[in-house]
Amino acid sequence: MSTKKTSSTSSATFGASRGRGPVGGGPGMSMPAEKARNFKQTLRRLLGYLKPYRLHLLFVFFTAILSTVFSILSPKIMGRITTILFASVTKALNKNLPIDVDFGSIIKILLILVLLYILSSLFSFIQQYIMAGVSQNIVRNMRNDVNDKLTLLPLSFYDSRTHGEILSRVTNDIDTVSNTLQQGLTQLITSLI
Repeated sequence: MSTKKTSSTSSATFGASRGRGPVGGGPGMSMPAEKARNFKQTLRRLLGYLKPYRLHLLFVFFTAILSTVFSILSPKIMGRITTILFASVTKALNKNLPIDVDFGSIIKILLILVLLYILSSLFSFIQQYIMAGVSQNIVRNMRNDVNDKLTLLPLSFYDSRTHGEILSRVTNDIDTVSNTLQQGLTQLITSLI
């Protein structure tokens, strides 16, 4: 019976101290984020992974420009509706006439506005779709490279690490890169515009 208590106590302590399992709150919760030892080299390697997808990234940049332009034009065009309504109300109040609004012009402007919002959404969707594909392809290449690297490492490397530490590190780091590429790079491109 004492062996059971010892093993359950040690596993609970192990989970709590390592930041894993139900006691520790899941993998990576208590581990501090590590910064790259050599940022320039890390950035250079990431750009190396991005290099085969230059045309895709250029197209994403182009769709981001179009999506942003259509989003910026929409409020400006919506202002025309406000101007028409204001002019109609002001004219009616100044001359004590009933309000006569030019709904034909407003409907034309609304149709243009709907078209602009649809185009903006379409280009934004295309941008996200392409970036998702690019980031998944890059992550696949990274996983293959990591797998190749891990098969070349000596057994002493695996003996010096705890069970699951290597897999957890690789999985979390590559998922972080994937999320950054898919969301962060898209936001960076859109912010530049």
